[in-house]
Amino acid sequence: MSKISLINKAAITNPSMSRQIVDTALITPEVILEYPWSPILTTSPYLKEANFESTSLLVLDIDGGMPLAAAVTQFAAYEHIIGTTKSHQVEKKGLTNDRYRVILFLKSRISNLDQYKFNYKAHVKALGLEGIADTVGDGARFYYPCVDIVSTNDSGKLLDVLELEKQAAAPAAIVPNIANAKLSKRTLSFLAGMPQTDSWHNATLRVIGELKDNGYDIDTVRSMVSRVGTQAWDNKDEYRLQDVFKRGKVYFKDYSDVNMRIRETLEKSILVINMVDSNEVLAVHKENFTKQPIDPKVLSIIFTKEGRDLMLQSAYTAKFTYNPMHGEVFYAEAGIPCFNTYEPPAYLANNFFQNAALPTVSKIPTLIQKFLMHLVDSDLPSYEFLLDWLHYCVTGRNLTVLTLIGTEGTGKGVLSELITNMVGSSNASKARANIFKGRFNNLLANKRFVLLDELEIKSSEEYALFKDLVNEHIVIEAKGKDEELRKNYASFMLASNNLRAIRPAADDRRFSLLNLTQVKLPVTFTDDEITALQNDLNLAENFALYLRTHVPKHKHNKPFKAESKADQIENANMTNWQDYLLYEFSVDYVDQDMSIEAVQNILKDKVDMYTKIGRRKLAEFCSKYPAYFKLIAKNNTRYLRVLTVPTNVVDLFEKEEETKSVRLQ
Repeated sequence: MSKISLINKAAITNPSMSRQIVDTALITPEVILEYPWSPILTTSPYLKEANFESTSLLVLDIDGGMPLAAAVTQFAAYEHIIGTTKSHQVEKKGLTNDRYRVILFLKSRISNLDQYKFNYKAHVKALGLEGIADTVGDGARFYYPCVDIVSTNDSGKLLDVLELEKQAAAPAAIVPNIANAKLSKRTLSFLAGMPQTDSWHNATLRVIGELKDNGYDIDTVRSMVSRVGTQAWDNKDEYRLQDVFKRGKVYFKDYSDVNMRIRETLEKSILVINMVDSNEVLAVHKENFTKQPIDPKVLSIIFTKEGRDLMLQSAYTAKFTYNPMHGEVFYAEAGIPCFNTYEPPAYLANNFFQNAALPTVSKIPTLIQKFLMHLVDSDLPSYEFLLDWLHYCVTGRNLTVLTLIGTEGTGKGVLSELITNMVGSSNASKARANIFKGRFNNLLANKRFVLLDELEIKSSEEYALFKDLVNEHIVIEAKGKDEELRKNYASFMLASNNLRAIRPAADDRRFSLLNLTQVKLPVTFTDDEITALQNDLNLAENFALYLRTHVPKHKHNKPFKAESKADQIENANMTNWQDYLLYEFSVDYVDQDMSIEAVQNILKDKVDMYTKIGRRKLAEFCSKYPAYFKLIAKNNTRYLRVLTVPTNVVDLFEKEEETKSVRLQ
């Protein structure tokens, strides 16, 4: 166990006391939760570098750049203590990050300040934490108490104590004296500015390596080599120089412009490997968490074997998930490290994973309001439901399918494009009729919005598959891969020009039927307005921000039915005999009981039915219209009873009677 210096507790509120050491103690989670402290033991009770005595700890403060869950995974094998700091998940300078402290243990105590600083910097580099943790070891650093301890390991790996490297003094002349340095004739000729047989970049690589081997430091070598010849020192030369001095070897094979861009991307990123499929590799930017697929074969092409191994050793292996409701890129689920592949839309890109506050929009954009009212033919109940459905689409998901059936060219497709812009194109897809006919449905995977375009649901098998779309989980099968049960985050919209696209039962709770205009979009909107509705990302962003704070009246799992649209669809799907029974037979035989045989004969006479309608079909008809019809049994005979005339038929009859009366007058 390692000893630490305990700082006066008054330093918690009074920083001027942060140098006053009151005691030493063995480091434990309990101690660093209570005391301000320093990993440095001193020769006197005052904390400053001049009093440095020894330390056996490396303490890394992380302020963004690596999620806490990723750190717990990366340092799991090391002896460590990881604790959050007082600024953890607290907004600072507009950012709300994971802020925590990683305490690592050395194999032995270091009693030399320069050696401590050298080890600190070297281990930060070796652990891949440059740009994430401070690379300068402070010989008088103190730390405030941790807020919470999230991970410990008291029997893991210890860090090696590295010997302090000794560097030769920089040569006074650009061309070293042969008597004092073992430089080859080729290197000397290069430094003298003589022509070389190999390319400039290859020659510089050779010379840099030889100068380093002879003890020259990095700044001296840069100065010596960059002055040679007419070739300007460029970023490729600087990369070669850094490679040789940082790692002792050149791990990069190819310094072409294309591969340099890949390298620059990798250096700014965390490499993440899918634990289920190691061929799936992503470079995740350390600051904004944008993702770029990386072909593992590319690593072998542009890196040497040692370089590729080094890249993979520092990679983060995790289960790839899709979770648009979880504002962390790296997290743990049932003890398994997870990587969230969700890509937020543009307006959320700089806020979602940083847990930053979003701007608010209190008023719906005028053009959007005009468009939605046009789409529903100014039907206020349909408009209010549509706004609520869009709210749930942006903030969560809907359990009813937004069903828009009606005239072509009225704006159904424009609405789907607007929604796609709000959720992000990578989170939206379009499915056609074959979605229920083939085996593979992977286009439904990892989506927030799915357009069912001109889909027709006819058979009972198709309807059964359709019902599964709104379930909490969905079975996804892609070509060449096993079926996989995934969490369903999608809201579905069905758009069709065909009134017979669906045949919902009276008690169906999956379709939300909106009233729809018959007026074509160009009649009401200019070309510029239509283009803005389809392509203006700022307009979509403002609408999405409005929807996020919109207070819905309807629930996400309750269907909505505009009666006029429901009647249109019902009538379109009605057969001749059903139409006759509902609209004519009911008027002629209201409050009467007609035997099944009598009904069959009437249908044969009135509708030219040559096939008898059996009792089962009549029973299905009665169950569809239980307010108007009922099957009863009397004296072992089945009868059809007309309970009342449908309301819309009565209204139509009364209007006809009024018209006749007016004519007679």
